Amino acid sequence: MYAPRCRPRLRPLPAIILLRFLFFPSHRRNPRLPRIPLRSPAEKLVGALLNAAVFVALVTAVTFLLVLLYYYNFTGFLKAYMRFSAFFVLASMGGSILISFLRRFSLPLDAPSALLLIFNFSVIGFLSVFSNAVPILVRQSYMVALAIIVAAWFTKLPEWTTWILLVALAIYDLAAVLCPRGPLRILLNLASSRDEELPALIYESRPTISLVSSERGRDQPESSWSDLSSSLGFSEQDNELESTRGIRLGLGDFIFYSVLVGRAAMYDLMTVYACFIAILSGLGFTLILLSIYRHALPALPISITLGVVFYFLTRLVLEPFVVGASMSLVMF
Repeated sequence: MYAPRCRPRLRPLPAIILLRFLFFPSHRRNPRLPRIPLRSPAEKLVGALLNAAVFVALVTAVTFLLVLLYYYNFTGFLKAYMRFSAFFVLASMGGSILISFLRRFSLPLDAPSALLLIFNFSVIGFLSVFSNAVPILVRQSYMVALAIIVAAWFTKLPEWTTWILLVALAIYDLAAVLCPRGPLRILLNLASSRDEELPALIYESRPTISLVSSERGRDQPESSWSDLSSSLGFSEQDNELESTRGIRLGLGDFIFYSVLVGRAAMYDLMTVYACFIAILSGLGFTLILLSIYRHALPALPISITLGVVFYFLTRLVLEPFVVGASMSLVMF
């Protein structure tokens, strides 16, 4: 009923994951660096749990602070903070990645030109956030760029920390959206009661919705899609506004989807394919649940859970079977 309309929303996710895999496939250890003494699995697990706990606690504290500022109508400050965050990510983190990219492929570019390129790229991204004058395609491109840049830095974390952190963030997302006193739930309710847009980095897609929806018995699909959009927690004034705004998804969801695939890319292509399919399947299940329950649901838990399960099943079960069958000439 609404699957054809969901297809445009799923397009940026494969693009982000594909670009993340192509440009940052792996981070191999430099043999000239001093070797760190090996730790036992128990020590790695304890360290990963501590790292994940600290990160989730920091995210929770910052989210409650943002809710407090939004509650007292510091919307201008929040938008300025989001613009500064986008500029900082594009200029510093994106600039570092650009320099590494130029060195890796030995591309000739002098320092002044590189600085000017990074500055112009960052300023346009700074202006595109929360600006209706910027074309939607430019805004979407910068959201994709932000997701790739942040995901590239997250994959530099240790392997155990990355997997524990992804699971912890999925649990946090579940609690923050579904709990009555969860920070994201409070934020969504405040935005809905004020009929305002959330001051956050959100990917926005423009749907293709026919304005003549009452002909040939198409009223029910249109109302179902409107309910699906409103279940994400974003306010809409009427059906006409819904047809121009489209559906939205938090940028953090794209980031951690690509972090999972980026970590899988450090092992094997087979794990990349498995995680990619798992994430898309989880996002599809989430959209189905949104149409059923008609209220805000987190986008991370199902996709991250399927991705982690598929990764370890592929790495521990499927890959040894395929490699053994290939070496035995059973499968080519």
